[in-house]
Amino acid sequence: MMRCLMQGGCGGTGVVCVSKTTTESWRVRSVGRAGRRTWVGRRRTGLGPLQLVNGLSAAHYHADALSVGEAELAMEVRLGTSGVNLLATQGNLAIRYHYVGKHEEALLMRRDVYSGTLKLLGEENSETLRESMCFSSALIQCSHLDEAKSLLCKMIPVARRVLGESHELNLRMRRTYAQSLYYDDGATLDDLREAVTIIEDVAPTTRRVLGGAHPTVEGMGRCLHDAQAALCARQALVPGAGSDAHGVVHEQITHKATTRAPRAARPSARPAPWQ
Repeated sequence: MMRCLMQGGCGGTGVVCVSKTTTESWRVRSVGRAGRRTWVGRRRTGLGPLQLVNGLSAAHYHADALSVGEAELAMEVRLGTSGVNLLATQGNLAIRYHYVGKHEEALLMRRDVYSGTLKLLGEENSETLRESMCFSSALIQCSHLDEAKSLLCKMIPVARRVLGESHELNLRMRRTYAQSLYYDDGATLDDLREAVTIIEDVAPTTRRVLGGAHPTVEGMGRCLHDAQAALCARQALVPGAGSDAHGVVHEQITHKATTRAPRAARPSARPAPWQ
């Protein structure tokens, strides 16, 4: 079976045709401005497995992308690859696990990537900070909320000091911390108010820094809606709680949002671990 995907890269946009000849052997033909390139099994020239994995994933062949990613990681381990190259392959594979619903496997991979990056580059490196956010999101995805909160409380001050208050990564880390609060079924009213406050604080800055069309800005809006809905629903269960200084009123939150199922019953709403 032949699958043709659009592939962009340093060599320009071209067409990548992929045929799966066996469960472990792949043949790739790429025709683009860079000319003809092939990658057969373990022999690679030009078009590498990372481009193949990304192309398959972009075409929603996530299981196939995972198979290629696992084979690439196994090959790199056999060849003795180490350092940032191996960590990058592991991080990419964690995304593929997430796409096919293997969230625990993705979490284990993210844990390894974060600890390896921390050991190699130190906690003040931007890549370490990014991996701490991805690891935290994977923890939230698997409902390890206390560990996610603890890690983010440790790393957000580092991000503020190293990157600054308005850096995109710092803003996303703060959003992820807010998610760890309102995804918790045992969150108190104060926890939910804090989550709303955080997102109300970072959302305008995110829009100013990235522009209104950026996907992160759109995601921030969804997070604010979810946090407000969680707070509003919890207030309805606490006599006398009412609305509060955050301006969360029932007219802003639809009845559908306030009667949603518990977070634990909707794992698909959890953040993707690379966002």
